[in-house]
Amino acid sequence: MLGFSVDANLALGFNVWAGSSKGDILKRILAILATLFLVVSNVQQASAADLYTSDFDSYTIGTPSNFDIDYITYSEFADNPDLHFFGVFTKGVITANQFNDGLDSWAKVSIDADLDGRMDYKMETRDHDLVGNYASPAIISSINGDTVTVLTGCSPQFYGDINNGAKFFAFTLPWDCLKLPTTFGFRVYMEYWDSAEAFFDYMPDATVLEVSHTFNNQPQVSVSKDPPKATSAANGVVSTPSRAPDALEQLSPEVLKSVVTIICAGALGSGWSAKVELAAAHQNAGYKSFIVTNHHVVENCIGSGLVTLELPDGSSHGGAVISWDETNDLAGIVTTASIPGLTWRGQTPSQGWWVGVLGSPRGISGYLTTGLISIILPQTGELGVTSPVNPGNSGGPVFDREGRVLATVSWKLLASEGLAFAKNSPLLCLNIIVCPSRAWDANPSGNSSASSVEERSGQNGEAPVATFEVNQRTLASFSSTATTLTSLQKSQVKAAVEANPNATKFICTGIRYVSQPMSENIKVRKRAKAACEYAKELNPELSTWFQNKPTEARSYAGKVLLTIKSPAS
Repeated sequence: MLGFSVDANLALGFNVWAGSSKGDILKRILAILATLFLVVSNVQQASAADLYTSDFDSYTIGTPSNFDIDYITYSEFADNPDLHFFGVFTKGVITANQFNDGLDSWAKVSIDADLDGRMDYKMETRDHDLVGNYASPAIISSINGDTVTVLTGCSPQFYGDINNGAKFFAFTLPWDCLKLPTTFGFRVYMEYWDSAEAFFDYMPDATVLEVSHTFNNQPQVSVSKDPPKATSAANGVVSTPSRAPDALEQLSPEVLKSVVTIICAGALGSGWSAKVELAAAHQNAGYKSFIVTNHHVVENCIGSGLVTLELPDGSSHGGAVISWDETNDLAGIVTTASIPGLTWRGQTPSQGWWVGVLGSPRGISGYLTTGLISIILPQTGELGVTSPVNPGNSGGPVFDREGRVLATVSWKLLASEGLAFAKNSPLLCLNIIVCPSRAWDANPSGNSSASSVEERSGQNGEAPVATFEVNQRTLASFSSTATTLTSLQKSQVKAAVEANPNATKFICTGIRYVSQPMSENIKVRKRAKAACEYAKELNPELSTWFQNKPTEARSYAGKVLLTIKSPAS
């Protein structure tokens, strides 16, 4: 999906007005809106800094002329830049009781904040008479699928020029109510009821009027609204990091489950779900996942805070931008969709590591490229990769042979291949995610290897800590096919736990043969996981960690090494 496109002539809209020049039309609209502005805002002069008008409605059947929309406009005024003005021009004179006629007649402005073809807000008239040329309160609501929520703490209004028998009315919306993005779209609907049936009209006929505004829409350089917290999930030492994964055809689809396409204001980029703990405020609001992307992917939607996420299964979900760091080109999005989180903390990468890149270049979602880390740039917090990237890759993950995200794709040198750059994961700890400890560690303990996303973290997602010493190591005998524990294996785990009642760390290492297929590697990891889970049942105070490790000794393949650690004295 490439986003919702709007015919370019609608942004100008000065296409048809029989017997009038474009200059005459502009003067008429400015004069009318300036009159409205003088009444509502009580200023001496009004000048429109931005003015957009739609095409003209050619034919409507049966609708009374004062509900028959001729054209619609959007404007803002330099004298009062904190208001959006939505004008509705009709073929007949607006009456005082037009929206208070006892027949439920009404009008609304629907706003598509992110230009994805779905309306995000609506502003409606209420049962109030239009008196003279003074404003009455309107209702503003957010729209999320079938759920409509009235927004409080906002003061939209609607009004007309009843004293002068004008053929128009208008809505005003305070800028700080929604903080709409620089560019958005809207549509107007009017409905009249008589005793038997309803008559209606809407403009534009087939799309939205796309408009832009200038005032009060510059986001802060870096902002975090209830940022999530990094979990303790991390990778240990990466085995042979310069070598491609043993089974990329299995690793890539697992990572892809966490990669999304992001649509903002008709443009698109990529993003990835990070393994974090959401703030209580977001959990209580029903959000389940946190998406990392680039600031430049969502910058035109920061005002409204709304983006659309497309998942690999083809489903679409709303997202809310809650944090951004313009300087480091990073941003964070929360969503109610459940998306598996990728680990992004662990060993510091180096030049020559194998990397993969997933994203939506040119709108082709789920596209994989591979390469190597060509350079590490500590001064900018970036790394360069030889993986080909293109527009649409921005915000996607750069991951290692185990599926850990090392960086977020950001930019490339034009007319060049193999010169792409990404923002390193530690930059997320500056303004996007709260990190109790470092994202990269030069000397992590433990060993990791390629496996499924489900298998890549321990029971508590906690990496071994360097301040522990080994007290006991036991090699448990597992069959080559089992992924659950037999009675014998349980007794071995139990003996290991009971041998060190004061132990605080229990590490389960599945041993795999170096050349065995990925499916066997995953089974080994599952055996290790089962052992750690049983140890946790026996002693809930234990911190557990499971992993797998290669060996060239076939006699050890399939077994699980149990390592019990206690605090160093």
